[in-house]
Amino acid sequence: MNYLDFIPNAQLRPYIERYAVVEASVPIGEQILFFVPPSSTGQLAINCGLANHKPNPVSGRLDQHFVTCLIGPFTRRHQYIIHGHVHTVVAYFTPTGMHTLLGVDLTSLADQTIDFQTILPADAHTLAGSVRSAEGDKAKVNQLELYLMSKLIGVKPLKRGLDTAVLLLQTKPDTVSISEVAAATGLPQRTLERRFREATGLRMKQFSRINRFLVIRSAIVSGQIRSWEDLLNQGGYYDQSHYIKEFKQFTGQPPSAYFAHNIGFDNFLLKSP
Repeated sequence: MNYLDFIPNAQLRPYIERYAVVEASVPIGEQILFFVPPSSTGQLAINCGLANHKPNPVSGRLDQHFVTCLIGPFTRRHQYIIHGHVHTVVAYFTPTGMHTLLGVDLTSLADQTIDFQTILPADAHTLAGSVRSAEGDKAKVNQLELYLMSKLIGVKPLKRGLDTAVLLLQTKPDTVSISEVAAATGLPQRTLERRFREATGLRMKQFSRINRFLVIRSAIVSGQIRSWEDLLNQGGYYDQSHYIKEFKQFTGQPPSAYFAHNIGFDNFLLKSP
């Protein structure tokens, strides 16, 4: 599979982390199987290829194929089975970017892929047409960015407390408690939890655990963590078994098996503008 990364313009960076183009051509009768780790952010994807199917992690059945779709944050690994020609253009949002820019309530979107037409039907039709008809990957990304730029008009600020909560849970996922986050925002914990889930699709504790997992995974892939002592010190885990148990909950594999097969894909996922 081939991956190309693109940086959003400055006006969109509070809402979009990056764009990517994913492409693969699988011979007839064959398929590619790969796993996507948990993520605390959502995506908007436009499929320009012929096939791209993902088994539902609960039912095991293939989800319906959508031309344009919204993908919620992942609380566990997702398995993708790819066959045919895949050519997908993706916008990766910041934790609250999808909610703020598109006005989507993410409360029920975790671990879900939904047809964008059910949310904004006119937008979905226009966006799919412009991206799919553009010549070349950069032109396709430009069309996606033009659409997202149009959503800046009239964008509403986040509700009070969300910026502070996201920042604390991203920068101190191993040390800050939910009660401390609520105190820092000046909001009742129940109110903050409801607002947080609407804006991110995740409960605050879920968001914190996933971000701790992602921070440690990034440090391992980049070589910043070289020993169990480094890992336990940086991650705030009690011991090796604590980390391995949580890692298996998120990926379905022990760390040794996961990193033996996923370094290349992880390097792509961990890129940042």
